[in-house]
Amino acid sequence: EYESKSYYLMEIQNYLNELDKTGFTTIYDNFYNSLSEVGNDPTDLDKRQLVAQEAQTLMDYFNTLYNNMQVVQADLNTEVKSQVEHINSLGSQISELTVQINTYEIGGSVANDLRDQRNALIDKLSSICDVEVEERDVNKHDGNLGSKNYTVKINGEVLVETNMVNKLKCVVRDPKANQNDIDGLYDVVWANTGEKLNITSYNATGSLKAVIDIRDGNNAENLTGSINTVAGSKTVVMYATNINEISKMNMPEQGVLNVGGKRYEYDGFNVVKRADGTFEYSFNLTEPALKTEYGKNASVGETIDSKGVPYFMATINEFMRTFTSEFNQIHKSGEDLDGNVSGLDFFVYKDGINDITKDNIPDINRPDSFQVMSSSDVSYYKIVGNNIKVNDIIVEDPAKIAASEVRYDENGNKIDDGISNKGNMEKLLALKSDIDMFRQGTPADFLQSIVSEIGVVTGNARILSENQKNIVESIDEMKLSISGVDLDEEGMDLIKYQRAYELSSKVFNIMNEIYQKLINETGI
Repeated sequence: EYESKSYYLMEIQNYLNELDKTGFTTIYDNFYNSLSEVGNDPTDLDKRQLVAQEAQTLMDYFNTLYNNMQVVQADLNTEVKSQVEHINSLGSQISELTVQINTYEIGGSVANDLRDQRNALIDKLSSICDVEVEERDVNKHDGNLGSKNYTVKINGEVLVETNMVNKLKCVVRDPKANQNDIDGLYDVVWANTGEKLNITSYNATGSLKAVIDIRDGNNAENLTGSINTVAGSKTVVMYATNINEISKMNMPEQGVLNVGGKRYEYDGFNVVKRADGTFEYSFNLTEPALKTEYGKNASVGETIDSKGVPYFMATINEFMRTFTSEFNQIHKSGEDLDGNVSGLDFFVYKDGINDITKDNIPDINRPDSFQVMSSSDVSYYKIVGNNIKVNDIIVEDPAKIAASEVRYDENGNKIDDGISNKGNMEKLLALKSDIDMFRQGTPADFLQSIVSEIGVVTGNARILSENQKNIVESIDEMKLSISGVDLDEEGMDLIKYQRAYELSSKVFNIMNEIYQKLINETGI
């Protein structure tokens, strides 16, 4: 388990480490240096164009980082399928050997070689998942050993029952569990029943558990809360939730509400910000609720208490949403080179479904603009790490960059400070050192915290892997001391037997000489 976790966490760390190296630092500084140049000369169109280019380079950087996280998740998904096929293969081999063992041993013999082969397969299986084995006598009487029932359970469920094998299969998950998941993630189910294999709900171990933890791990930060619904209604209201910020919303637009053992599929949701600052979610169900639920605990997707790909993708989303929201809010309030109040978002996103560029995103985190949000509406919830870019309007016409601050006199009349006014640009530059934007401090501090976090998680997995490896090696040595071959001991035995043979040969030679004397040389 920890060996697999260490390997894949190292992959994630290799990508995120770029946040702490010259790559990100250089791009980030270049963007702010270009803003500073416009602040020095707001009328220079070339400098304004450079701002748009450097900003897009910064967005491209995060697009690539996010896409790399998706590559890791795709690799993990492939590994899940591979391990399921391996489990099925091992189950079939174990079953075949069990039949051979029973056939051989029914007359009273012991199939030591076959049993050793089966034990070796069990060892391999136990590295993938949690294994329990039970062997019971059947029809044993009058010295006849009879046959034996041999049961192998994985994660508490039967894989092999003597000559019967319950196969597993991978089915494509639909809908998604997390907003950031790639398409085509597999759920592992039993082929005969369609029930999911107990992996996260069972106290499982092994490499399959590790791979799924890293592929699906959301650090238990998926949406949870209490729900109300009425039988026959197609609406479920969730309140007292753990997510009350748009930057942290990572539930899919279409997904599943889990209420105890029941699943409610939804195809959209609305969000209302209540007077106390908390969010109230209304989910639109695809089918009417079968019973009235009041105050029940519910969650969207699965709660995977592990820091895996979805968790680190969510932290990238949080950075992008928070930073661009603050930047856009200031930019929209400024004045462009033509003397117009901008009203334009500097950063926008591309809708992956309709391929439409959103030019203005309402900041629904702010009380004055947040009323009701729908999952189908334009909002910062829609921004993920690989769909954000600089507004095309600004790229095509850098004069639209709002460098000037809009000021009004006591009568509410707009003050004309001239095109050299750079007050708004100074506000944008101040965001670089804004320690209140994130709990961790400045934007750079937030990104540094991601690097530190993956370093700690990876380090812990590596240490635990090494510790467990030492334990396993110790157990193997104990096993071999009983069932294996000690080469030194065998070498000593060979020498001992050789010496015994030589001494025995000398005895025979001496006896031959005695008889030779007695028979041939002694006269009678």
